Amino acid sequence: MSKTGNLIGVVLADGGRFTAKERERIAARLGPGLLVEEAFGSPWQLAALAAKITRRGFAKVLLAGIAPAGGCELLQDLARRARLPASAVAGVDLAPALASRSRAASAVRAIEKGLAALAETPRVDHRRLALEAGVLVVGGGAAGLEAAAALSALGHPVTLVERAEGAGVLRGAFELKGATLLAASRVRRVEGQVGGFTVSVRTPRGDKRVSCGAVVLASGAADLPAGTAPFNGAAVLPMAELEAAVARLPRRRGVRCVAVVLDWRIDETKASSQSALELALKLQQEQTLQVHLFCRDIRVGAMELEELYGRAREAGVDIVKFEGELALSAAGKAVTIGYRDAILGQQVSLECELAGVSPYGVASGADPELARLFGVSLDALGQMQANNIHLFPGETNRPGVYAAGACRGQFHLPQLRAEARAVALAAHQLLAPGVLEVELAQPVVDADKCVLCLTCVRSCPHGAMYVDHAKGAAASAPEACRRCGICAGECPAKAIELPAWSDGAVLSQVR
Repeated sequence: MSKTGNLIGVVLADGGRFTAKERERIAARLGPGLLVEEAFGSPWQLAALAAKITRRGFAKVLLAGIAPAGGCELLQDLARRARLPASAVAGVDLAPALASRSRAASAVRAIEKGLAALAETPRVDHRRLALEAGVLVVGGGAAGLEAAAALSALGHPVTLVERAEGAGVLRGAFELKGATLLAASRVRRVEGQVGGFTVSVRTPRGDKRVSCGAVVLASGAADLPAGTAPFNGAAVLPMAELEAAVARLPRRRGVRCVAVVLDWRIDETKASSQSALELALKLQQEQTLQVHLFCRDIRVGAMELEELYGRAREAGVDIVKFEGELALSAAGKAVTIGYRDAILGQQVSLECELAGVSPYGVASGADPELARLFGVSLDALGQMQANNIHLFPGETNRPGVYAAGACRGQFHLPQLRAEARAVALAAHQLLAPGVLEVELAQPVVDADKCVLCLTCVRSCPHGAMYVDHAKGAAASAPEACRRCGICAGECPAKAIELPAWSDGAVLSQVR
């Protein structure tokens, strides 16, 4: 279990599933580089294992156990404790071997394949990068102000960019010590990577360059273009304009019907439910109005919202749950709403004088231009990472760039503020050490093969690939790269290779 003088150790972490005889057979095949650990789930057990690895002088370690024993986070933690590069610790899952008839022999074959791949993996160097302490916050709404206040309290210089005018309003909302407020400003260019971004901001006094280690995008939802469906003249209008439109109606005898519409195209959040219920309750208290609140499912998963829902129902608000899509048609002074009733299971039509539609049910996506500038992916709803299950909620596909609030589909104020504080803590955790230790295991580009087709630059989801003009070839920024291998898989010239997944390492697994 050694190659070129580097001893590779094997840690058998089967949790006692192999018998004593099976372990003897495995040890006979693997030799003195075998460590048997019954369990190491707790931090002190992991520390004890790391100490054994250090004493034995292992240059690389293969952790052979039952998933999630080979989990990425555990492997990285073990490598850190044993003071080994992350690429020097790998895992192999023995669950298939335990399910086979010849368990010991199957385990040995799986371990030997893992050893062959690990032997092909070169040891890589590390680089320590200095981190900028400042943070750029884009958006002066509730999420942006909450994040900026938290970051400022944690000692980070904050630059807050808000496209609206009136920096005095922002100053009155929070006391931001050491913060720079740029009102009536927009981001126009972004350069650099995590820990060292340079952002050009267009301000009323000219362009300003901001250096920062992290970015918090709290820009809210994108504005709806004029004439966006389903708004149709004076009868079908945004929900925020409904109260004023009702006040303009000519007085007459009899009860008037008005509608408040949620979830017109997409399901909305608790924030929309709260706004709609408050509006419906206020209008319903007028003696000559009957309010119908249309929704697929009212979202009241909070104590104050449950109470608000009860008051609206007691006041007489008609909660209409529909299935599928609504058909809104305005003719003359009336609006006809066609829908399939979720309770009756039948197609129904209702005529109202006015319908106020929540704009967040029409579209609630983030600003696409801002997403493009920072290289942040948008999901199917046009939101920043709202449906991304592979990252923590505030993180984006771009390392060092975080998203909070309406730009990622969060509108409920208590949750929005909690999310903004969590994002601020994540940025602080990144920047507080002052340095970022980066393993130089990023993709390697063969300059002789690279034809600068830019396929890797376009396909990299993390913005890690760029053009090295000095070499005349593509290159990868190690601080941004997450070793996903997309660039290597997409390169038409086969000019890119990941050190940990070289051709030799991959072939060792299929022989």
